[in-house]
Amino acid sequence: TGRVRSALENPTHRGRWLLWPLYPLTQTLSIYRDFQVSQLLNAIAVLLGSGMTLTESLHRLRRQARPWMQAHLQSVLMHLQVAPTDYVPAFSRGLMSPALLASGASAVRNNPHFDRVLIELGTRENIHIQNHIARTALRINTALVAACGALVLFLYLGQLSITQAMTAELSPTQQMLRKMR
Repeated sequence: TGRVRSALENPTHRGRWLLWPLYPLTQTLSIYRDFQVSQLLNAIAVLLGSGMTLTESLHRLRRQARPWMQAHLQSVLMHLQVAPTDYVPAFSRGLMSPALLASGASAVRNNPHFDRVLIELGTRENIHIQNHIARTALRINTALVAACGALVLFLYLGQLSITQAMTAELSPTQQMLRKMR
């Protein structure tokens, strides 16, 4: 699964053309990821604002999360146990989108307290995440409408050619030619 995930997240020039049928799936999964991260950052901001530490809030959220989020939070917690101050790589393991991760990395450079950075991401970046989700949903919608339109056009042209062929075969001249053979 690692190779498939790597191919989907980092397609080469040739691989990009091979994966275009999976575009709606990858975009749908990115919407799910961004929505879950938006909720996670909001919850972390609330918990950190109430005085909990980062690891306490992550443990609490992991217990109440869905399996996908539990696995990601477990990998974040394991990374933070090995490297307690290496925050950005801990959250970069498929949990946050590259744009959100870059925003968090630049905020870490400006503010040495990662708790405050997460509170800022949970409040300020939620608007950007929602805008990103809306743009991605629009792209998926456009791709699906185009695919449905192409399917309708294909079926219409197929029906039209079948009708023309049947009409041509049932014409009196064709029937007479068939009888003469």
